[in-house]
Amino acid sequence: MRMSDTSYIHTGKIKFYNEEKGYGFIIDDDDHDEEYFFNKTQAFNAGIGPKDIGASVSYLLDYDKEKHRYKVINLEM
Repeated sequence: MRMSDTSYIHTGKIKFYNEEKGYGFIIDDDDHDEEYFFNKTQAFNAGIGPKDIGASVSYLLDYDKEKHRYKVINLEM
């Protein structure tokens, strides 16, 4: 994957989401070793709640140069 390549729509499943702490993780369908972080605002905008563990989602990834990792953008359920 190229850095900041937002043209590929990824799919995955919600592994964890804690509404009180304000974050969660997605397991990628293509690469089960990869987990991607999402925040409470993204979850709210996508209609994701604590009962959606295991639900399928689609998302784009963008490379965060400061943190040296990919971040989820455009999360949809």
